Amino acid sequence: MHSNAGYRNAPFPREDRVSLALQDRIQIEKPYKILLRESIATEKMYIYVRGHKVEFRYFSCLIPFIAKINDGEILRVDALLNLLDASWSPNIGIYILSELHRCHGIRIVDAAA
Repeated sequence: MHSNAGYRNAPFPREDRVSLALQDRIQIEKPYKILLRESIATEKMYIYVRGHKVEFRYFSCLIPFIAKINDGEILRVDALLNLLDASWSPNIGIYILSELHRCHGIRIVDAAA
């Protein structure tokens, strides 16, 4: 409920998956914040987006990634992906962003044509 700014009912997840390009610009949906809960004992990380829980394996690079999104600035996808592990394919970061978008956590400000 905290990730949904106190609203009890979370929005239904989007049924369509967005295909983000590296040149796209995104921003967090205001006034909402994306929350993290780490469970190092189970090697999991729980990301709460507008009342939805998304589960990932624990990777420390996701902490600054989510923190940067929570800053509220308009961010280019390629610059944001630079915060993730350098060995990861860009598709991994784009998948994470599409999950955040599906749960109404981020919006696309400018899509590449």
